[in-house]
Amino acid sequence: SIYRGTPTIWTIEFEPVQGKIPDYNPGEYYWIYFEDGEISREGHPFSTSSSITTRYDNSIEFMIKDAGDWTDSLKNIDVGNIARLEGPHGDMYQPHIQALDESVPFVLLAGGIGLTPMLSIARHEKEIGSQREIHLVWGLSYEEDLFMLDELEEIKKENPNFHVHIIFSNEEVEGYPFGFISNEYLEEVGAGHYIDGHFFVCGPAPMIEATKRILNHANVPYDQRHIDDFGF
Repeated sequence: SIYRGTPTIWTIEFEPVQGKIPDYNPGEYYWIYFEDGEISREGHPFSTSSSITTRYDNSIEFMIKDAGDWTDSLKNIDVGNIARLEGPHGDMYQPHIQALDESVPFVLLAGGIGLTPMLSIARHEKEIGSQREIHLVWGLSYEEDLFMLDELEEIKKENPNFHVHIIFSNEEVEGYPFGFISNEYLEEVGAGHYIDGHFFVCGPAPMIEATKRILNHANVPYDQRHIDDFGF
């Protein structure tokens, strides 16, 4: 399937022509090469928004933000077009991290479409019935960038320790704070678990650099930082 999740985001779900989707870890990424359709055959890397769950038992989903000629050409793609997925790549959420005791809190720091791997992690945690304390902190520019709220609410219903904090930086949106993800904001929303928490970060380069400064200032151990820093 392929459809617009927001005015600027495509949601694409692939299923194999034959066989099963090989195992992958939540938050990993693939290079996508379309083999037919009116689109460049050049490959582009995208994080999975799905994880291996009951819902995605033999399919894999990506959320792709408009960012140039290739993404603009996705309007030419139809159900039935063939793509080759090369991967998975990345090490954001490896099995030893997944196996951490539920007493260890997770903080998912997302900027814009950087929500994608965080959603993959959240879907995995929901699938296994996790009651871990998880704070999803999501920085957005404009109200039109907001999506997936219904599913995030469903995750909160199954895990009351799952918290969603959304802040806008370029547009004041009623009911939400205005500004940037900062040390003060993390403390304010209760996500400043600097001693024992694990931090997962994905977003545009300026957001990632700002987050690294926050984690450095707080002396977060490097083995508790998991950063997806390929470009958006």
